[in-house]
Amino acid sequence: MPRYLPQELERIVEQQADHLGTAAFVSERQHKRLRETWCAASFARGYERNFGECHVDIESIDEQRDYDFHLVLPVGAPLPFQVFEVLDTGRRRSQEYRGDETQGLDAQVHELRARGASYPARRLREELAKKVAKHYAGSRELHLLAYLNLNAGSLPWASMASAAESAAPSFASIWVVTDGLVACLHGGKLWSGKIGWKAINSAA
Repeated sequence: MPRYLPQELERIVEQQADHLGTAAFVSERQHKRLRETWCAASFARGYERNFGECHVDIESIDEQRDYDFHLVLPVGAPLPFQVFEVLDTGRRRSQEYRGDETQGLDAQVHELRARGASYPARRLREELAKKVAKHYAGSRELHLLAYLNLNAGSLPWASMASAAESAAPSFASIWVVTDGLVACLHGGKLWSGKIGWKAINSAA
């Protein structure tokens, strides 16, 4: 399995995404693996900046395993991570790049205000419950990375961590990336006590 530095992997993903074009990269199903790789690269950049040295082991082809990549730390065995996405309720990936065609900006703002600050936490809790229900073999050694792709401006870390509590016993750790931020919601044995949102890049 190829091994990459976080910046190296990020550069590879950016080159491929630029070649495809934003609409294709964001919306088309056949590029799901590249989006997973982008999530892994973003997470690794944030991890390196805030928690310490790391590498990423990842294949360019999805081999349909429970994990999508390995986080490699200076000490210990590579850690298997599964990436999953949290979207707005009822929203499909194919709608990502044409939201303005179906809903005006004023309507979107009104909808976000009506949902309230608890909405992202509720959506995360719902998606984590689905992961728990799958009963992965060896799930307690599996780490989860959620890409929170929601139209929401307020994401309190404490609320998100609370949303992960019920799923925490089933997995080794639970992380989130969103809007240039990374957070550990359940640290397990390795990252206990790592709280708060952390910027992925210095400019975030």
